Parts: sequence; structure tokens; C-alpha cells
Amino acid sequence: MGRMAGAAADPAITVVPANEATWDDIAAIFGTRGEAAGCWCQRYKLKPREAFKHWPAEVRADRLRRQTRCGEPAAGETTGLVA
Repeated sequence: MGRMAGAAADPAITVVPANEATWDDIAAIFGTRGEAAGCWCQRYKLKPREAFKHWPAEVRADRLRRQTRCGEPAAGETTGLVA
């Protein structure tokens, strides 16, 4: 995957598809505090009758892990995660 136009030239940042990243890398983006650590990009992925409050953060994190297919570089597709 090539660099995005206008992307910062910071050598400490590497942009890869989510399925090529490790789960630890993805979890580090969300951190352990604040809204991101509780939402895990799942609020808008719930089905019409699913209530956000009934899904603990650990379950939401697991759902994101499966959606990204992280650690599976041979996966044909991954979620459109941008963080």
C-alpha cells in the first residue's frame, strides 16, 4: 500500500491496511480511557434493535477485532478503519 497524498512524512507512523496490523497496534490507537476506548467504532455498526449499552467494551473490541481481520494479511478485505 502506498503513502496517501498529503500524509505526514513522520517515519514513526506507518500506514497499513488493518488486516496487516497487529491487534496490539489497533488497540493502542483506541487507548484505555475516553470515548474511543469504550466505543471501539461500534455504535454505528449495531443492528436496528441492538442497544449500545448492552454491549460491554470488551465485546465491542472483539467485534472490531473480527471486522478488521487484523493479523490476517492474506485476508481478501478488511474494515474501512481510519484512526
